[in-house]
Amino acid sequence: MSEGRNFNNLQDAGGARSPCKEPLGIDIGQLMDRRKGGLALSFQRARLKLRILGSDRGELIRYERSDVADARCSRYLIARTADPQVLKEILTKTLGVTGVVRKARTFYLIGQTRVHIDEVEGLGTFLELEVVLRERQTEAEGKAIVENLMVEFGIDKRELVPEAYVDLLKSQERRAHGTRT
Repeated sequence: MSEGRNFNNLQDAGGARSPCKEPLGIDIGQLMDRRKGGLALSFQRARLKLRILGSDRGELIRYERSDVADARCSRYLIARTADPQVLKEILTKTLGVTGVVRKARTFYLIGQTRVHIDEVEGLGTFLELEVVLRERQTEAEGKAIVENLMVEFGIDKRELVPEAYVDLLKSQERRAHGTRT
């Protein structure tokens, strides 16, 4: 099991931005591009999601994060599994499914910051900055790193999206069907 804290924000990139601007002077290498599908399970204080990375690889992730349009702290626990389909069946039958998110993620690393470009089915393109805090690093230091990168990338705080993808998809579905809840 893996445990950690990170600072992240989410921005609708609209296909117009790439984190690979040369003026940054930082060595940015593309590490992976993988397709992911996952279930979103909701609880009062935290979220639970199952990432299916392959037929024999998956991750069950529990995380807590506030839904605010700002850099915010996320606390998470990750349990890896070699049998994600059985785990999916157990979770679905026990807890139910609140939504399914399908995305392709391209991942870059700038220092301790993970830069994700997500192509989310039904929503579009998003950029996420995720600073993985070091053991003695404060939340204020993580937030400062995110805010500095936002300036470097030309991201305005008004472009930040507070909701998780699954919540955006559910809102979109409600609007399409003319319902509010």
